[in-house]
Amino acid sequence: MAKDTGRRRGASRRSTRKTLTLLMVTAVTALFSWWNIARDSLICYAVSYEGESVGQVATRWELMEAVEEADALAGELLGEDHPVARGVAVTTSISRRDDGPEALTANLLYNVEGIEKRWAILVDGEPVGTLGSEEELRSLIYSLISERIGPGAVSAEFEEDVRVEYTFVPADLTSDPEEIARLLSPGSTESPVSLTLVTREREEGEETIPHVTTYEYDDELFEDEERVEREGSDGERKCLYTVLRRNGEEISRELTSWEVTEEPVSEVIVKGTREGSRTDSQGYFIWPTNGIISSYFGYRSTSVGNSNHKGLDIANSVGTNVYAADGGVVTFAGWSGAYGNIVKLTHDDGTVTYYGHLSSILTSEGERVAQGQLIALMGRTGNVSGPHLHFEVRPSGGSPVDPLGYLELSELRGK
Repeated sequence: MAKDTGRRRGASRRSTRKTLTLLMVTAVTALFSWWNIARDSLICYAVSYEGESVGQVATRWELMEAVEEADALAGELLGEDHPVARGVAVTTSISRRDDGPEALTANLLYNVEGIEKRWAILVDGEPVGTLGSEEELRSLIYSLISERIGPGAVSAEFEEDVRVEYTFVPADLTSDPEEIARLLSPGSTESPVSLTLVTREREEGEETIPHVTTYEYDDELFEDEERVEREGSDGERKCLYTVLRRNGEEISRELTSWEVTEEPVSEVIVKGTREGSRTDSQGYFIWPTNGIISSYFGYRSTSVGNSNHKGLDIANSVGTNVYAADGGVVTFAGWSGAYGNIVKLTHDDGTVTYYGHLSSILTSEGERVAQGQLIALMGRTGNVSGPHLHFEVRPSGGSPVDPLGYLELSELRGK
């Protein structure tokens, strides 16, 4: 029995040793695996640029991202291919510090010759100029706007994306406020980065309200006749506009409100409906002027001898109006020997009337004139002893006949 007990104790010790050995192997394996993981998580990439430490990142992807971004920005700012990567040196180390790609990009740019970080004005992402502070730059932008708007301004903004940022810029970028203002001056044709200022302003003004014209009809007037029954007059109103301007040039104007200060008065015109034309011959003659008959048609005795008078003389002062005895066409208007200045009218039935010794002719050859239309002024041109109108009537354009046979004596002008 003692032997059996000894055997059992020996077997138990051997089993315990195996278990402990297995646990130790497992523990060592786990410790080794943990060390590899911990070591990898503590490895970082320390970066220097041209011998100066600029930061470190956790992964090579972050390293590549930061260097590529620095390359691109340096090229944009300096206007040329500027491979930052050529000056970069990388080593690995055990560290928990991770600056991140953005910080590494910034640190790289800080060390690139020709690039500085300053407060700058950017137009559509491009730096234009720098000043010492954000306040100075915003004040400059405000002055560009305030100098170009009136007291009625409602809003003002640039069409371009204009920003003030603390950012990387070329070291030689202008820091002269006058030069920056010149470059940005809205509407300038001399600067490639001039701004476009759009303003919205309220303006007061006055407008004319056009009068309307209405028509009435009269069957006693010919179709080509009309008369003004009532003169029209325009009205007035005070207006308030919203005006949109681009670089001071008006591009739209909207009427937003108004107040009528004077109402318009409509004009009334009476138009004829009678068939025919006012210049048509009416078939009878009216007296062609005002005055007294100084010489009749036919034989007469004068201080210079006897003669056969071909017309009717109506005397008055120089400048007295002379009218067409009936409608017709002006077939002659000008100088004709003893008649002096004369107008000849041919009427629709072929009858011709003469108006002689005129001081002034107010019509021209080829014109159609209406009965009673002013055609000339009385005078004393040609062979005359005093101012008067010599009036002749020639049926069918032939020999003259006594005008009194064609005139209504009761209608003698000035009787």
